[in-house]
Amino acid sequence: DVIIESGSSSEVMAKFIGDGAVELYHNNSKKFATTSGGFKVTGNIYGDDNAELRLGDSGDLQLYHNGSDSYINDTGTGSLILVTNTLKVKNSANTELMINATENGAVELYHDNTKRFETTANGVEISGRLFTNGADYNYLTSNSSTTSTLTLKKTDSNADSIDYLQLRNNANSPKFIINGDGSVVMYDNAKLKLGNGTDLQIYHDGTNSYLANSTG
Repeated sequence: DVIIESGSSSEVMAKFIGDGAVELYHNNSKKFATTSGGFKVTGNIYGDDNAELRLGDSGDLQLYHNGSDSYINDTGTGSLILVTNTLKVKNSANTELMINATENGAVELYHDNTKRFETTANGVEISGRLFTNGADYNYLTSNSSTTSTLTLKKTDSNADSIDYLQLRNNANSPKFIINGDGSVVMYDNAKLKLGNGTDLQIYHDGTNSYLANSTG
């Protein structure tokens, strides 16, 4: 074995052990040691900005900080896979949850530490409102090419029932309502238009009721 010590204080600086480890010390405290499987570090590993920790024969996985942001960079060989029972993504202060994914359970998405989206055994659950940003048309689509049914129902109710369904205009005023009893409400000047050319129109203008036929 070879041991290197400080001559003034007999502090160990390095050890080279036959058929064993190479050990490096700082202030007589072991910080680095080789092992039969690789090496062991006691404490932190520091690197300058843009200095990369590269893993894999070709350095395919890279971990680094560029002075502004931190990166886990898979350079294109295979996929980046996180293997864990539970995955949590939190803010830098470790006070707010942003993503929570559980094995055999839900994937949850948060906004300002409030859960807004959660997968379930039957689909997904949204807490709050659902917005779409389509310029002209927005769709709810089904994966069926033959039949499709859209049902609105009360929470956890076995009955396919709602209190009412509203369609509103740009001013957020209700214009068309289907009540839970099946009755339909249309406000003044809202027209029920029937026919390819909307030839038959039924409406009330606030004063009079109209049954207007323009063809035949």
